Amino acid sequence: MHPRDTENAIINVLRFYEAKNAIVFCNTRAAVARLTTKFTNRGFSVVALSGELTQSERTNALQALRDGRARVCIATDVAARGIDLPNLELVIHADLPSNADTLLHRSGRTGRAGRKGSPP
Repeated sequence: MHPRDTENAIINVLRFYEAKNAIVFCNTRAAVARLTTKFTNRGFSVVALSGELTQSERTNALQALRDGRARVCIATDVAARGIDLPNLELVIHADLPSNADTLLHRSGRTGRAGRKGSPP
């Protein structure tokens, strides 16, 4: 599948579900940068999370998502660990992760940290 097709499919899912907030996972920083630009150009309020950000930048990005200033967070797997977004409505995988543990951290734990029903 061409990257443009994937990007358009994700945009369509975001528009269809109209989730209050969502996180889109990518495998590389370059993909995060590309999707951040594309989604911003399409009118989405977006924050990006990847490994090169400082803790302060990560905190500010997540706070923007929590308080509604941003609707979509585009993140690498590095950012998937330890994210606490209790009311996250939608998780999308722009790229499939390389292993099951990463998939678990992306889908199963994101937004449910410390709540009943979290995977072991």
